[in-house]
Amino acid sequence: MLLAAPGSMFGGLNPAPSGKVVSVSQVKKTLAIAMWDFSWILRHHRYGEFENWNKALEELAERGYNAIRLDVLPQYIVSTPDGKIIDEYRSVRQGWAPAMWGNDYTMSFRPREALLEFMTACKKYKIQVGLASWFMDHGTERKDIFMEEGGLYRAWDETLTFLKNNQMLDNVIYVDILNEFPNWHGYDWFRNEMNLRADVEQYKLNNPEANLPDAETVKIGWNNLQKVFFNQFINDHLSRLKQKYPAFDFFASLESISFDNIDLANFNAMDYHIWFNQCPLMKIPELDEVAERDQAKFNYGMTMRELKSFWAANKDVLILNSVII
Repeated sequence: MLLAAPGSMFGGLNPAPSGKVVSVSQVKKTLAIAMWDFSWILRHHRYGEFENWNKALEELAERGYNAIRLDVLPQYIVSTPDGKIIDEYRSVRQGWAPAMWGNDYTMSFRPREALLEFMTACKKYKIQVGLASWFMDHGTERKDIFMEEGGLYRAWDETLTFLKNNQMLDNVIYVDILNEFPNWHGYDWFRNEMNLRADVEQYKLNNPEANLPDAETVKIGWNNLQKVFFNQFINDHLSRLKQKYPAFDFFASLESISFDNIDLANFNAMDYHIWFNQCPLMKIPELDEVAERDQAKFNYGMTMRELKSFWAANKDVLILNSVII
């Protein structure tokens, strides 16, 4: 569920005049946003679901969508610490189990070239783009950016500059700098820093000069030291990016976090992910196990029919609960 900043409406817009940015907090109509994560590029290969971007986008528009939330892979757009641009990466899959998201097979991708081609196609079909990142390594050999202090900021800074230099920012409606913060992403430096703060007493020994918050434990399992850290981290990144790119709405998407634990001071919009299987009204057997992708164990056809039937019967209640949440 994407909410625009206070005082604005739920999103949707006509394409902006060339060179002019229209962010989600300024939109006038409803946005129907499809979440294409990183599959748009990792399944862009022969026989892949995204082999033909034009066909995929045309069919998306026919189904009534007018926007995409897209992982633009800033971790691969960004240069190496010594300033080198890597044009192509190899994403290696281990094993043959079907992937929920991303590539089912080992494949190669060219992130800069692909991003420009894909975003040009989005303009053609009047599909607005929300930039996002899971910041994952996807089985490539690149490791430096994931452990770099400041790597997330540098990746987004260089990615936005790259898009600006190629006249691609006028179709961007927001920038979600890190997926489902603070948990579900691959920025290892941040995750390590959170782990260092998991044991408050050990952190005190290692950092005797640190000014620590009260050692209160928050509801979801983070201690107060971790809570202060992740709030300072995300708000510092949002503030710095907003200062450099003031035309854009910046935020980090959220999932399974109480609003008591997150400081939204520098969030220009809020994207809170609510899953069907988190809804207490959902009583469909085996719904939680669908993610296992075990074709031999589950009857996905039956599960899909039950989902459609449940949605038809409870749509109004589900939408109302989502808005209230």
